[in-house]
Amino acid sequence: MKPLNMPESRILIRKAAVLGAGVMGAQIAAHLANAGVPALLFDLPAKEGDPNGIAQKAIENLKKLEPSPLAAKDRAAGITPANYDQHLALLAGCDLVIEAISERMDWKQALYEKVAPHIGAQAIFASNTELIAQRATDRRLLDQLETFLTTTLGKGVVRAKDTPNFVANRVGVFSMLATMAHTERFGLGFDVVDALTGPAIGRARSATYRTSDVVGLDTMAHVIRTMDEALPDDPWHKYYQAPVWLKALIDKGALGQKTKAGFFRKVGKEIEVLDRATQTYRASAGAIDPEIAAILALPAPAEQFARLRAHAHPQAQFLWAIFRDLFHYCAFHLATIADNARDVDLAIRWGFGWKMGPFETWQAAGWRLVAEWIAEDVAAGKALAAVALPEWVTTGPAAAGVHLPEGAYSPATNTFRPRSKLAVYARQHFPDPVLGEKPPAGTTILETGAVRMWHTGDDIAIVSFKTKQHTIRSDVLDGLLAAIAEAERNWRGLVLWQTSEPFSLGADLASLGPAVQAGEWDTLEAVVAKFQQTSQRLRYSLIPTVAAVRGMALGGACEFIMHCD
Repeated sequence: MKPLNMPESRILIRKAAVLGAGVMGAQIAAHLANAGVPALLFDLPAKEGDPNGIAQKAIENLKKLEPSPLAAKDRAAGITPANYDQHLALLAGCDLVIEAISERMDWKQALYEKVAPHIGAQAIFASNTELIAQRATDRRLLDQLETFLTTTLGKGVVRAKDTPNFVANRVGVFSMLATMAHTERFGLGFDVVDALTGPAIGRARSATYRTSDVVGLDTMAHVIRTMDEALPDDPWHKYYQAPVWLKALIDKGALGQKTKAGFFRKVGKEIEVLDRATQTYRASAGAIDPEIAAILALPAPAEQFARLRAHAHPQAQFLWAIFRDLFHYCAFHLATIADNARDVDLAIRWGFGWKMGPFETWQAAGWRLVAEWIAEDVAAGKALAAVALPEWVTTGPAAAGVHLPEGAYSPATNTFRPRSKLAVYARQHFPDPVLGEKPPAGTTILETGAVRMWHTGDDIAIVSFKTKQHTIRSDVLDGLLAAIAEAERNWRGLVLWQTSEPFSLGADLASLGPAVQAGEWDTLEAVVAKFQQTSQRLRYSLIPTVAAVRGMALGGACEFIMHCD
């Protein structure tokens, strides 16, 4: 691969191709189309008369997903279906070719041999996960590609080392395998485990077994096999095996969502789950024990972990065990799979939808104390591997944690690495923060008890709500009206942005309760009129108004968005 001969900020991807029309490949094509980059979506030829049927069906399915990966349904027009028998010559016109087929090395190698003669000499040929430099890869090309991915596609980028399954899948799949091992160890149902390993602990709603169903159980098995074959000396190697009940599902063709049955299946409107003991389906009714739910609701992570570890309930012991083994694994392998702890945390957050990465979670719970607990469990034979934590965990600069304001810990240098200095990030004032990082506070322009108007040194003003969940009260409306007036006098634009999620849960109905109880309808009508006035001021302001949305935006907040330019 050669770097494109242009400045970093001007990398030109005029056309791209995605090899593989599975769920992942189709979504990559959607991201490209959203950014205005025409994409070819390749797969095997289908039946006669409809050779592009597989790819075309994948494109049509994008429109049905909720939430849809397409910014708008008409963006699907930017994706062209193709097949390997008739359209390989089209690869010559692509600046970027992304491989996204199943995790089987023999399939990948055969595909590479088929497409290589048709790819242009200046094209970038890449896998669909993190950025991984090969020995012959020009570093300038990586910088250019990272800039394109960040600026044009709006993606987060992690540079991984060339190790099996790289960073996100290496850690994420191990976490799933550890969860499966402890599912058996503590005798829990798949539905109970999914209740425990979803939003209750800050992870995706699909949790563990539902995620496997969505990915495809055959695909999961391929990824696991890669770890089994490529990591024979790994201390956790014996867990790089598909459990017997996973193999049984695959053997009978129950591959998850694509075959309408896996760990879960839908019968009419009811969801059923596979019973591990009987290998038959039953109604899914898994729930978190009330005592465990109360522990998970505690605001302090340190108290959560202490109570889970001390509690005798199988659900509590299960949760402590899956976290303990995840922390142990990440610490042991950090030096070989990633440059620093931040890259691991961001890869897992972006790739698996966790709110916090493994190192962030560990540090938030108390780095030193949790390290002591892990060491005790390893010595007692409770952990999945009988290897000690690496020395850097308890001695040296990282003995108090891997995330500090100056950067994230890197075992390779035994120092804390700052974020990338690429020019693209100098323009990114507010990257996804990891534990301990704080966004720039900026300079206050005006502030009330409900809103703060501020700037970061340019001529654009920002206004943020200070209310709980950024709800909209009468005093928020007053502050927003004042901010619009100030922006019209002295600033070139106004951005509505919150420094944390959600964007806003809409009107604070509780604040209107006293007026409702007292029958003060004039008061309510005045608030409604003020809200309408504020929306109109956003719409017809003398300066551009922009809603920068992250997280939920409900009710009145959604109206604000629609009224901004």
